[in-house]
Amino acid sequence: MVADHSIDNRAVDDLLRRVVLVIAHNADFDRRFLERRLPVFATKHWACSRFNIDWKAEGIRSSALEFVAYSLGFFHDGHRAASDCRATLHALAQPLPGTGRLALQALLEQARLRTWRLWARDAAIEKKDVLKARGYTWSPGEVRATEVLVPRRGRRR
Repeated sequence: MVADHSIDNRAVDDLLRRVVLVIAHNADFDRRFLERRLPVFATKHWACSRFNIDWKAEGIRSSALEFVAYSLGFFHDGHRAASDCRATLHALAQPLPGTGRLALQALLEQARLRTWRLWARDAAIEKKDVLKARGYTWSPGEVRATEVLVPRRGRRR
């Protein structure tokens, strides 16, 4: 689908100059990819509609985008960029079943909390399970770092 197509980096940079917050469902995945591809993404604040909304507390059993969208009345043909964006926008525009707040409101409340990014640099692969149990996500690669976002209230994400 993307063969023979390219991204205009200058146009993306121009667009992102006006962006205050990047929202993605499962943002950790997108963020790592985008920050490597276009470093300007590393300067932006991020919010994750998958993990920054407590879907279970709202009565939605799974935080998977397809399940969330379906639960909120939107049929989602998953794992295509445009469809994922439409499903995320639909979900964020809906009142949550438990509290009645808009999902976007709940997301923005979490996004406003101070967070820290922590890295366990050069962690050995043998420590992967221990680090995951402590809330880190394993990010193998050039710096072999693991990271976790820790909201100020002390809950790990």
